[in-house]
Amino acid sequence: SQLDSQLYSQLRLQLYSQLDSQLHSQLDSQLDSQLYSQLDSQLRSQLYSRLRSQLRSQLDSQLRSQLASQLANYFAAQHWCAWQVFYAFCGEIGVRFTPDLQALLDLWLRQSREMHWWFPFDGIVLASERHTQLHVDEEGRLHSGESLACGYGDGWGVYAWHGTVVSERVILQPDKLTPREILDERNSEVRRVMIERFGQDRFMSDAGAKVLDKGNDGELLAIDLPGDPDGRMVALRLRCPSTSAVYVVRVPPDQRDYVAAKAWTFGLTKSEYVFASES
Repeated sequence: SQLDSQLYSQLRLQLYSQLDSQLHSQLDSQLDSQLYSQLDSQLRSQLYSRLRSQLRSQLDSQLRSQLASQLANYFAAQHWCAWQVFYAFCGEIGVRFTPDLQALLDLWLRQSREMHWWFPFDGIVLASERHTQLHVDEEGRLHSGESLACGYGDGWGVYAWHGTVVSERVILQPDKLTPREILDERNSEVRRVMIERFGQDRFMSDAGAKVLDKGNDGELLAIDLPGDPDGRMVALRLRCPSTSAVYVVRVPPDQRDYVAAKAWTFGLTKSEYVFASES
């Protein structure tokens, strides 16, 4: 962090300056070098680690507390209206509220219908306009392959692919991604999206996947994916005999045999697949 880095730099500069002025004229360069090395090592182990740990824990707890107290004062409006609907339902089935409570409930329902996120504070209210575009997949997850999945009037928004938030580049310029860029991505879910958008066949070829096994109509390829839950990507590359189209199908990472991997895509064991092929 910036604070512990500054503190460390100041302490190191002051101590080194004092030692240099007092000892350098009396001691040779070798002794000076040894003292500097030892003091620098001690400062790192004794002060740097302690200050870093203390400052990080204190700042973290303080910032969390402040953010929680300041940002907790919000209304989700249309994004969270379960209680409003519950009380409105009670009114529809015969529950009678006092005039004051009914007026309050009506106001509560109105803000749920008409407003987006809003944050009331003393003397000021921060309110967000509704989004101008919203796209989801068949499961209701944020998703768009052509634009912002959720966008606002000022241009801000979120790009997402089947619920996974990604950068603008992944959605709008997938052809400009590089295998190195994909492999360097530390988030495994984002990396999976990048591979899908880039094209699995192209990725396996451009990233230098090694051939594990070959068959009469394709091959089994593998490439290591650091940080991925599977550890590697293993895929079948098949060529359709009638159309010559190439297909890449990802298979479990423990597959090493081409026929067994192909059988897996049909939900069969290797022996079952071989038997069915020969029948």
